[in-house]
Amino acid sequence: MVLILPVFELHQPRRLKRQFGRALQLGTKPESFFDDDLNRETFLRVSRDAYLPALDLILKPLEDGDFRCALCMSGTLLEQAAAWSPELVYKIKKIVDTSYCELIAQPYYNSLSCLLSSEDLASQLDMQQMATKKLFNQASKTAKNTGLISRDDVWKVMRALGFNSAIIEGTGRLLGFRSPNFLYASGNLNSGNSGSDVLRLIPRNYFLSDMVNFRFTEAGPDGGPLQPGYYMDLVLSQKGDFVLLDLNLEAFGEYFGKESGIMGFLESLPEEAQKRPEVCWGTPGQAAKTLEPMGVIDAKDYSSAADSEKDLSAWTGNELQRYCLENLRYLHHLVKSAEDLRMWRLLGQSDNFLYMSLKGGVDGEIHSYFSHFSSPVEAFSTFLWTLTDFRSKIYARLGGKAGSYRMLYGDLPDAHAFHFHAGMGRPVGVKAANLISLKAAVQAVDVAVLRFHLSRGDLKRWVGEVLGNQQLAEEIRRLEGCAGADDPREALVQAIASAIEDANSQLQSGGAKVAKAGSLH
Repeated sequence: MVLILPVFELHQPRRLKRQFGRALQLGTKPESFFDDDLNRETFLRVSRDAYLPALDLILKPLEDGDFRCALCMSGTLLEQAAAWSPELVYKIKKIVDTSYCELIAQPYYNSLSCLLSSEDLASQLDMQQMATKKLFNQASKTAKNTGLISRDDVWKVMRALGFNSAIIEGTGRLLGFRSPNFLYASGNLNSGNSGSDVLRLIPRNYFLSDMVNFRFTEAGPDGGPLQPGYYMDLVLSQKGDFVLLDLNLEAFGEYFGKESGIMGFLESLPEEAQKRPEVCWGTPGQAAKTLEPMGVIDAKDYSSAADSEKDLSAWTGNELQRYCLENLRYLHHLVKSAEDLRMWRLLGQSDNFLYMSLKGGVDGEIHSYFSHFSSPVEAFSTFLWTLTDFRSKIYARLGGKAGSYRMLYGDLPDAHAFHFHAGMGRPVGVKAANLISLKAAVQAVDVAVLRFHLSRGDLKRWVGEVLGNQQLAEEIRRLEGCAGADDPREALVQAIASAIEDANSQLQSGGAKVAKAGSLH
């Protein structure tokens, strides 16, 4: 018996306005950072050509009791559906109401929250839970991260939120030589608790999934379109307990038009399964509940479902992407204080970083297909203009408090952080990005490292020019003359602690009054 677990994904980003930066230069300020005319046009087309007809084909066998599946939808997709296609929300509700469909949770904004803040990853998973519970009256017990990005700390967040299982990529980066067609676990299976404290991990069979997602028109045995009978035979040839098929619903009518035969393919899959008594349809949650894990996965490094590398390179593979991500991370604490996390999260949509990818080959072609920009450089410049404008609004809203927040909590990009050295060309692997991390670093490094930087005067310059704390910079300057004779650590720690106390006092006393929160977009 082969248990087939079909998961259909629906996502539409909220795309940035291409002309934003150019219009700003011309002195005309757009009403929004986002091109909602394009977003509406794209959504209505995809809904008409793919979502609605494909969901009709999925609904029929569910109502007949001959099919099982799962749906995974981003919050931005649900928002657009509510605004522009209530029929789509109704259709999804009908599918969920059959009781044969499981809803999979994911980060609300389909964002790179796991690379920005574990706290925000948890918040977005919780937001998605609340949205689907409100719309469809079903609480998810299975989760997946954006792009199936996986690591131990991601799974820890999911387990802490009460999820029982998570979908992961069935790549060798995670599994080694193990099969993707078995259940695994994150945690200690030998704890005597039979796995109740672990997260069940359900790998995606990416070869069979992407035959449909990206190669449908040429995946047949003769190089033509994939046929349902042939595909079902391939599924049955797999060895293991299940086969998880993670399918983009946009593939059915958007990536591949109706003339490709993909709608007939989808319609015929349940019929082909009925011809094969050894086939059984199921949901990821069902598999996690009924099957025993075949082993434990420890993931110290990131993996994903993206591109041939199955790593983070689709989103962080070049300097443009990393620069934008680091600057976005830097704003997190300030944005929380200014109470406009929504705009920050929209900027963190994974799509924004995918558009900046400079990859070539098949991966590059796929990235270009999804992008509404003329080039990755245009995507980068648009993002940077938008981020700069957003940041200026945040600073204006926080007023005099902005500097204190930045000094205390700003997570400076790596290029702007202070990196400690034991001598020229001898980094010690410790850095400071704000006052709090500076204090911890000064307490951690060898005293010879502190003397080296005091003798060079670079720590004083960084504190004054980058952090903007002239008073602390002056305190450090006074220590430079006596650093060779005395141990400067205690005096440095005291000076930094005093600067932290002063910054906290300014925040508590009010500094400049923070403007009333409202949407910045």
